[in-house]
Amino acid sequence: MRSDDKTQAVHPIEPLVLQAFAERAAHDGASLAYFLAGAHVRGASKAYTTVARDVLGCMHAQGKLTRDECGWFRLPPREG
Repeated sequence: MRSDDKTQAVHPIEPLVLQAFAERAAHDGASLAYFLAGAHVRGASKAYTTVARDVLGCMHAQGKLTRDECGWFRLPPREG
């Protein structure tokens, strides 16, 4: 995904990322890469890590994720 598209387009793997957040409250590039690679993979490859960082950055730029002081991404609290 081009960097200028990050605030407009839905990332193609966003549904998988939301599934990852349903299973775990916080992620960074490495933990999301591990999820995307599957639990049977020992250590995620650089490709998975690159994709994970891209989708996290995209969703953060769109306001769909927050980032804490330690660098972990989280879904924002639900209102109401």
